[in-house]
Amino acid sequence: MLRRASRLAPALVLALFAWTGLAATAQAQSEWADQVRYQLDLVKTFAESVGWEQTHDYRIESLRDDESDEFTGDFREGWEYRIVAFCDEDCRDIDLYLEDENGNEIDSDVSTNDVPVIECDPAWSGEFQIRVRMYECEVEPCYFGIGVFGRRK
Repeated sequence: MLRRASRLAPALVLALFAWTGLAATAQAQSEWADQVRYQLDLVKTFAESVGWEQTHDYRIESLRDDESDEFTGDFREGWEYRIVAFCDEDCRDIDLYLEDENGNEIDSDVSTNDVPVIECDPAWSGEFQIRVRMYECEVEPCYFGIGVFGRRK
């Protein structure tokens, strides 16, 4: 029995190291995602204090330099919206775009900053595309989050 356990010991040690590495990676990912969520929560608290509400779930993802991603969201006529994105501390510039279902740009924030904000006051209810582009990320990938806040007009 002792001989068998000694042959398993290296495999067990390797498995523990692998698990520890995965746990550390998951912890680091969680740290960056939590950093972004914290910023979104601050905006949510402020928005609610001035009559706005969170209208869509946060979207928290990661991208590398020059990568982009798109998300769809339902927006309603009779509401005004503010869409904000935040990055983790390794991000220097992220751009945000909003397009209608026909691909027409409604608004964008392509300034050199890591907190873009765009506005939407839809003339009709429908699905709109929110596109985010990671313009400058120092330590890839960079985590970002998108928050959508609205209020009835």
